[in-house]
Amino acid sequence: MKKFLILAVIVGGLYAQDTRVEVEYPKELKQETLHHMREHLAIVQQITEALSKYDFEKAGKLAEENLGMSSMKKHGAKKAAKYMPKGMKMAGFMLHKSASDFASIASVSDKEDMGDVLKAFSKVTASCIACHAGYKFK
Repeated sequence: MKKFLILAVIVGGLYAQDTRVEVEYPKELKQETLHHMREHLAIVQQITEALSKYDFEKAGKLAEENLGMSSMKKHGAKKAAKYMPKGMKMAGFMLHKSASDFASIASVSDKEDMGDVLKAFSKVTASCIACHAGYKFK
């Protein structure tokens, strides 16, 4: 039964209509942005690993330096923002803001605060999910 349900979900997904907004970037900027997104995903994995070891300082540092507000210039956020619809800009801003908020919380936390730390980190991943659920590159 379980295998049937998994197959049904997969097949159903093949027929689901993609309603995401298509966003057109210049070719080079599109490739650069996709590269940054893959880097972001790798950082999310590294943060998760640090959290699994209760290394809140490392998790916070990774978040701020690579995803937080201070990383926007490094990723050319202004250049990309010119091509983003308003909602996509907001999702991107929320990613950077929530990463900085997470970094602040993680930097003063210990094992007993794991619930609060994970709650803050879930806002980072929620921003990623919101953007990818609503937008795609043309």
